[in-house]
Amino acid sequence: MGEGEGVERGGFFESLLFRSTRFGRGPDRRVLVKPLLVVVVVVVAMIRHFRRTCCIGSGIASSQTATKSNGPVRVSCLKNLFQLAPPTSSESKSKKRLVLFLGNGPRFQYENPDKIMDILQGKLTNLKAECQDLIGVYGGDTCIAEKPDLGVIMKRVKDAINVPLCAVVGWDELDNHVDFSYRYDIFKDKSSGRELYGGFDENGKPVGGTAVYMSPEWLSHTIAVVAVEPRGRVGSAELSHVKTKYPGVRVIEVKAEPKFKK
Repeated sequence: MGEGEGVERGGFFESLLFRSTRFGRGPDRRVLVKPLLVVVVVVVAMIRHFRRTCCIGSGIASSQTATKSNGPVRVSCLKNLFQLAPPTSSESKSKKRLVLFLGNGPRFQYENPDKIMDILQGKLTNLKAECQDLIGVYGGDTCIAEKPDLGVIMKRVKDAINVPLCAVVGWDELDNHVDFSYRYDIFKDKSSGRELYGGFDENGKPVGGTAVYMSPEWLSHTIAVVAVEPRGRVGSAELSHVKTKYPGVRVIEVKAEPKFKK
């Protein structure tokens, strides 16, 4: 077999490698070419696999990302979220789809979730009249019936008005009723060494989940911020921040008695 025939059968990559070893004689050329060809093929396969399974910066999700069979679907950006939860109706009066919920965590909780839902359901029904494809956004509080905090309220919101939920979190374990999750990097305070999952640093800069759902990008797509009377340090600071820094964003405040006062 001549050199020309060997190059034609070997394909593009092998032809390049073959030509780079023309100084060799006889079988020595193949000793160099074949291992290098295997390396090239493996690298190309790895690149293709990475592109299929990762969510690229444009927000295009793979089929693996777009299934909820193993828990919430992780999204990489806001565009990605809207692609995975496309509008189902063209009749919505508003293109803003996000509803951001602020409230109490496990420290304060809520005294009467039923009373809260009596107030909240009517307000959310009105919002859904403006946009039928709402997405509820919150900090991923866990739903524990015996410790009713914002996590319990969000589960009941989903059940009441059939709205998908997106949890903005710094961890992986989430309730099964959560549809989407956005994972942020946990911020560590330099002075105290504490891990901050939300709120603001000593310079007033938002960190953790706050830096995500209260960013100009996310708030520009937010139809309303629903504040279920947050009493904690983070929730109350977030409510104050959106009211002072973003006066154009609608804020719906819901009175809610805490289970614990301190």
